[in-house]
Amino acid sequence: MKKYLVNFVLGFEGEFYNEDTVGLDIFADNLEDLWNVLETDIDNPPLTISERIEEMVEKHLGGLKYDTFAPVQIGEHLEDNSVEVRWTDESFRFDNESTH
Repeated sequence: MKKYLVNFVLGFEGEFYNEDTVGLDIFADNLEDLWNVLETDIDNPPLTISERIEEMVEKHLGGLKYDTFAPVQIGEHLEDNSVEVRWTDESFRFDNESTH
């Protein structure tokens, strides 16, 4: 199994908080399997992906109010402990990216 870092953007009432993302490590056989895990919201018990995001928001973002989340970037952990980006949502702009 491979270990992927999935960054999610949070949103509330149709507006996304571009500056607030949550990253989770998720294990899957490949990217196709990872997408299936994300769509079904089933990760390794005891917590679902939704519950893990909720836990991270409580711990690190002071209980930020949100009603939706979406993956915006997927990276794969490599043997040298670096992370190589495998997918990015091209419609999402990170704060440090230029719009030019």
